[in-house]
Amino acid sequence: MKIRQVLIILSIYLFPGKNTIAQKSDTDFLLEKIRKEYFKLGVESDSSKFEKYVSGILKDQEQDSLITLSNLTNYFRDQHLICYARRQDTLLQNIDHRFSIDQIKEKVKKHKYKYEGFWINDLKTDVIGIVLVDVPKKIYHGYLVWSTDSSKIGNLVLRFNSLNKKNTSCEYINPYFRYRQFSPLYFNSKDEIQVWSYMKWERIKNGTTDISSLIKPYSYTASLENKGRGIYVLKIPENSEDNIPVVDSLMKEFETCMDSAKVLIVDIRNNPGGTIRTYTAVLPFIYTNKILRPDGINFVSEDLLNAEKRGLEQIDSVKYPSAFDKQRKRVDSLVNLVGKTVITKGRDKVFDTVYKNPIRVGLLINYACMSAAEAMILDFKQSKKVVIFGENSAGAIDNLNAFALRLPSGNYSMWMPTFRTIPSATHRLYGGSGISPDVRISKKISDWTQYAANYFETH
Repeated sequence: MKIRQVLIILSIYLFPGKNTIAQKSDTDFLLEKIRKEYFKLGVESDSSKFEKYVSGILKDQEQDSLITLSNLTNYFRDQHLICYARRQDTLLQNIDHRFSIDQIKEKVKKHKYKYEGFWINDLKTDVIGIVLVDVPKKIYHGYLVWSTDSSKIGNLVLRFNSLNKKNTSCEYINPYFRYRQFSPLYFNSKDEIQVWSYMKWERIKNGTTDISSLIKPYSYTASLENKGRGIYVLKIPENSEDNIPVVDSLMKEFETCMDSAKVLIVDIRNNPGGTIRTYTAVLPFIYTNKILRPDGINFVSEDLLNAEKRGLEQIDSVKYPSAFDKQRKRVDSLVNLVGKTVITKGRDKVFDTVYKNPIRVGLLINYACMSAAEAMILDFKQSKKVVIFGENSAGAIDNLNAFALRLPSGNYSMWMPTFRTIPSATHRLYGGSGISPDVRISKKISDWTQYAANYFETH
């Protein structure tokens, strides 16, 4: 699946709530899946606390039914259990005409209120102008003013209120799949806001004359760079299917010059995951001992079986016989397990050779590394060559192998994880905290790659 980290957030009033029957049907469906399937993974041992929370949510349901659904899933803070609405690209353009670009710039220039101003995302691809549109309710809107994708300029990209900072959520289109979602919003400081583990926005200081010059293209394709002095930098921005052959090719290229490689720095910052197959070709070069993979709890539902069957139907058996056969075996293995909870043994990685070079390996991680990117972190942590640099990851590694379900109304869908890691000597549960780096890098450091290179010169 393709992943594009561009936040396009839609306003609530453009998407009114559905009729009561549809909303109730969707809510009942969601709660049934949580109670009968999600809990089977051992996620919530004290379900009474959740039921008390549910009563409070249902007692005062929102006009926009997606808010109610999101409030129910957000209880678990699980980024593999979410509700969302798909939006077409045509609906992402010119969706709000409250202000023209010039009016936004003029309003932001005055910045009468706390969060008004220009903000740039951490990928440096977009600048939004945040304005206060409802003073009593403290509702802010953020409009795209400059972007590497000019077709999106003028869009509403953020909507939040700042009254309750401890439990604030915002509405946006998920950068991962372009979903309309409601997710946690964090006020990290007066100059930094964060949408869950998807994006950070930093306030642009007053006096910056040419804001448009701050944005730059961002590539989601893996790359390898020879920095000289035996230092190589491998970037894997996302663990996508498209990046599998790219990384495979890059590591073959790296192997030809491996004898001169002293340090390999692998940068996976902002990698939202995908498949562990993307980084498989990198493992032989960081390997020093058996890489232990965790066991897990699986719940096999009828919905999961049907999802796997649909996956089988989508594979061309003539063009891709190996993939078709693998998926067919997957479907066959689940038929007799429907309704059961089973334990899956982790598939450890063992290689015949331990390469001398690269001598040291650095892995750069940050708050937006999640899912399969965090699986990569856990694999790398077990190598004696590797030092992890940066900040805590997202903490979206406990519950995995999610599939999509359409809710009864047809207006919304949800993700449902089917696997939960069993803690062990090498793995624990990371939800809410993320995986910690070995060496924490301060926000004041702008060049993390150089920081890691300098570290290896002195350690």
